[in-house]
Amino acid sequence: QRLMADAAEQRFDVVLVYHTSRFARNQAEARRYKALLRDRLGIRVVSVTQPIGDDPSDPSFFLAESIHEMFDEYYSVSLSFWTRTGLREKARQGHLVGSLPWGYVRDRDSGLAVPDAERAELVRALFERYATGQESDRSLAEWLNARGARTAKNRPFGKDTVREMLVNAAYCGYVCGRRSKDRAVRGLHEPLVDEELFDRVQEIRAWRTRVLKPGRPSEDYLLRKLLY
Repeated sequence: QRLMADAAEQRFDVVLVYHTSRFARNQAEARRYKALLRDRLGIRVVSVTQPIGDDPSDPSFFLAESIHEMFDEYYSVSLSFWTRTGLREKARQGHLVGSLPWGYVRDRDSGLAVPDAERAELVRALFERYATGQESDRSLAEWLNARGARTAKNRPFGKDTVREMLVNAAYCGYVCGRRSKDRAVRGLHEPLVDEELFDRVQEIRAWRTRVLKPGRPSEDYLLRKLLY
């Protein structure tokens, strides 16, 4: 976007890239931005490693560039497919993949997720405090912040982050997505909470959803959900 803004101010005459994939890996985007640069602004787009001529109106130029752009997008789609396939297979084998849940670190030798000594204790306490029925996501976020804890992005905890932690079955030893409650595959990592405690927390959450969720009013007021 900075490049297009500078192009509109005529700050340069040529966009020079090492390879067409460095300009874009989406054929539709590549065509759109190149059309803006060439047709409206008179700026050339040149690939160092793929010389295909200088005349965009030449049919052979159009064909060669289109083939390069198509293969760039194919590589991106193919890479994404095989990456997802690899991650699914690792998860099937019991590995936590992607960003680890807060409270775990990755062992350098084995590559497995292992408890972080300090944070793991806070995770256990988080579940235990919620299981008393006297805490909420918001109050637990304040409790964590008061102890100097910070999220993986070094930010203060909020109620949404706490909610995601409390429904993450990875903490009781399963492999699942960060936002998933599924317990289909037993993980190779050490659980931070036992399954009984995890289930008790889920029961309390389910009960609160049923009891505290307001029912439908007798009529739809104009400012319903807007004014409290």
